[in-house]
Amino acid sequence: MPSSGILHLTFLDVGQGDSTVIRFPDTRVWVVDGGGTWASASEETKAPRFDIGEAVVSKYLWYLWVRRLDRIILSHPHQDHGGGLPALLRNFAVGEFSCGDTGNDPILARIKAAADSRGVPAHRIASGHNRDEGAVHVAVLAPPDGSEAYAANDRSVVLHLTYGRFSALLPGDVERRMEGELVSSWHDALRSDLIKVAHHGSASSTTDAFLSRVRPRWAVISAARNNPFGNPAPAVVLRLARRGALPLLTMDHGAVTLETDGLRYVLTSYVGGVLASGILPPLKR
Repeated sequence: MPSSGILHLTFLDVGQGDSTVIRFPDTRVWVVDGGGTWASASEETKAPRFDIGEAVVSKYLWYLWVRRLDRIILSHPHQDHGGGLPALLRNFAVGEFSCGDTGNDPILARIKAAADSRGVPAHRIASGHNRDEGAVHVAVLAPPDGSEAYAANDRSVVLHLTYGRFSALLPGDVERRMEGELVSSWHDALRSDLIKVAHHGSASSTTDAFLSRVRPRWAVISAARNNPFGNPAPAVVLRLARRGALPLLTMDHGAVTLETDGLRYVLTSYVGGVLASGILPPLKR
């Protein structure tokens, strides 16, 4: 299949969870997180009764005629991010599986077992494990080495993508502690046109100090309507608005997609169609 020259980022509506599909200009496809029905701590050791990876993420990929996933990345082993990944490993040829966590978490164990059954190599990624997919540079900003003592959310894989004038930040569920470390470590490298808001818009993330570094134009919040956590927190939405970032909630817009050739962009949603389009300004650090 010839290169399209277009980078596609699609943030799927998986309810109270996360799943991002990245289609690179060279036609490679990555999936970051696979959604998963929220479960209590006692239920997280069990396979989900409703499999979002099968019912939502796989169906979306089949709709696009995707047959192979070059890479699956789990940001961190919580059910609402990893519950759908075993289905993807069953349904697609997969090149590799990556995660920033190394523990014996039951969700991670279930995903690794599915990967092993299909002969998919699994490995840990950490800060500095960067990669170029054609003209798209993917930088891993976190977790840093030695983060084992951090809470699970703060061990999230944080990805920064750059393509021409466009940049995007996928911070998993990092909270204040790791946001502070990212600000200290990466400074203006955090600058991004688009951010997938951490932790579903929880008040424990997306601080003013973090936003002052990222300075996003668009902020996608993946959360379910009437979720039990009150996400997104009104204070987070207000902070985004005050910074000039347009909040885009999957509960309202459905799947949100940004397409760009590195200069031009089109922002669309399943519900609203074309939301914005134009020319990206030159990168500013």
